[in-house]
Order: sequence, then structure tokens, then C-alpha cells
Amino acid sequence: MLGIYTFVYSYVFQVKVGGMDRMDFVIWLYAGLTVFFFFSDVAITAPAIIRNVPNYVKKVIFPLEILVSSRLVVAAFSFAINFCLLIILFLLKHHTLHGTVLLAPLILLPTIIFTYGLALILASVGVFVRDVDELSRFFIRVLFYLAPIVYPLTFVPERFYSVVWINPLTSMVENFRGVVFFGFMPDWQKFIGFFIVSIIIFFLGRSCFIKLRPAFADVL
Repeated sequence: MLGIYTFVYSYVFQVKVGGMDRMDFVIWLYAGLTVFFFFSDVAITAPAIIRNVPNYVKKVIFPLEILVSSRLVVAAFSFAINFCLLIILFLLKHHTLHGTVLLAPLILLPTIIFTYGLALILASVGVFVRDVDELSRFFIRVLFYLAPIVYPLTFVPERFYSVVWINPLTSMVENFRGVVFFGFMPDWQKFIGFFIVSIIIFFLGRSCFIKLRPAFADVL
């Protein structure tokens, strides 16, 4: 996927990011895709997590939240591999790392909380509405293209900034790229704002899951 995106956006559309050469563009792009793939891996699979294991719902006393948590752990493992490869690529190109890379776990915390809360909502609603699978895939594609993942934020006309920043992927990607790739300190105002939104989504997801869980067995 990295190769395809690099070919399309670097060679075909010839996207330029702050005078970077193509190797830097690959690393910059990889940083954004690493965060996106973590989010999308969980969000795309979440609607069917409970629905695909009816025996766990009807015949076994089982904490179903673990199914959602396990999907998050699997995505986190893939993210860890991608992150290590990202660091290796950066070291090969620049022979050093920015000190701000140590802030990456802190920057990723609201992303994890937001993704888990959203997964709880999708997993619980997905038991009742099968179309959630397709809807989630559609909206994730929309979020992908409305976030500065394959193009820099500077390409976005100023009048559309508010639209782009409403997209949760924008906060996820921009702050992660800032500390890992550019060596910038986080935009604390946007970070705190996204962290608050993540907490809200988490509690909404938790509440939704708890309220709908008693009806899972009847539907399945």
C-alpha cells in the first residue's frame, strides 16, 4: 500500500511537501498511513466482532468487551511493527531521531481511546444493523480523503480548515507526524481538544455497549 500511494501521489500527482525529496515524502506518507491503518483496522472489523461469534453471546458467560479489546491489541501490534519500520526508515535517511519522538506514546493515547470507544459503538450497533459494515467502510474512506494523510495540510484552502479539523483523523495524523517526523512539539490546544472528544466517545461507546448487550442474544 505504501508503494502504491507513493507512486500515485509522488510520481503521478507529484505532490510536494515543503521541498522534501522522494525518500522524505515516503517517510512522511508512511507516518500518516501508520496511524490511519491502526484506526481503520479496528473500525472496519468492529461491526462484525460480536455478530460473528454467537456462541460467546448465547452459550457462554463471557465478557464480550474482550473481543473488541483483542481487535485493538491486534491492530496495536501491527502498528508497533509499522512504527519500528518507520523509525528504521527515518534513521537510514537522517541518521538520528528527533527527541520529540519520545512523546509519541502520549500523542497516541487519545487515538487509542477514541478508536476503542468508536469500536464499542460499531460492535454493539452492528449486531442489530448489518449495513453498519458497509457504512463504516464508506465513512472511513471519506475520512481518509478529508484528512491530510496523502497531502499536506497546507494544500487545504483556509476556508475549509474547520471541515478538515472536525475529522478526528486530522488530529491523529498531524500531531503524530509532528513529533515523529518534523520534531515539533505537539499543538497542545488541539491535543487537549481531541483528548476530551476521545473521552466522550469512549464513555458513549461504553454506555451504548452496556445498554444494548442484554438484547444481543435475542437478535443472534
